[in-house]
Amino acid sequence: MSVPVNVPIEPRAESLFAQGLEWHRQGLLEQALAAYEQALQLQPGYFDVLHHIGILAYQAGDYASAGQFLHAAIEVDGSTAPVWNTLGNVMKARGRLEAAVAGYSQALAIAPAYADAHYNCANALQALGRYEEALASYDNALALDAGTVQAWNNRATVLQQIGLLDEALASLDVVLRLQPAHAEAHNNRGNVLARQHRSEAALESFERALACRPDYADAFVNRAKLLKDLGHLEA
Repeated sequence: MSVPVNVPIEPRAESLFAQGLEWHRQGLLEQALAAYEQALQLQPGYFDVLHHIGILAYQAGDYASAGQFLHAAIEVDGSTAPVWNTLGNVMKARGRLEAAVAGYSQALAIAPAYADAHYNCANALQALGRYEEALASYDNALALDAGTVQAWNNRATVLQQIGLLDEALASLDVVLRLQPAHAEAHNNRGNVLARQHRSEAALESFERALACRPDYADAFVNRAKLLKDLGHLEA
């Protein structure tokens, strides 16, 4: 548990934070917030409380408040990677992608082996269209945790965006080995195969996506586009 530098934590405040953290983990968010706020009243500048109120606000979609609490936490102790990663998430949610990348980059400057920060940074870079950098960040994340299914899937999307279609299929194959019912990966695979003019295989992938998720609108649209291109208008 982090504490403000050189400031002893009042035992009651520490106990309230621990109780709030347990409620937070259980999804009892109102109770958690009340405990955090009581702890902060007893111990102003309590780093962990500021951070976790910021997390709660982020989870509630109150991104302005989340940013305020996270910046307050960083003023107390800016040397902790997770608070910068959380700030990156808040900035991304607000559409401030460059600021999000800056937050993740600061987290990684502190903790270079922080897999989540590599993954989150890759997502923001991808959204910015900085595909080569995004690919490098996904590779870093996967080097640290090769079982992150969504990182493999997103990596495949980047590879598709830069035209490396065989490599994209290889990444999607990893996704589907790890999680055979991953509808998004089947859909993405269909898109790649369609670009390679492998129409029958693409249709099969779209159908598998729909078998995994019968209400998957994107897969219906992609399947329809391909059928139209093949001249199967009624289908």
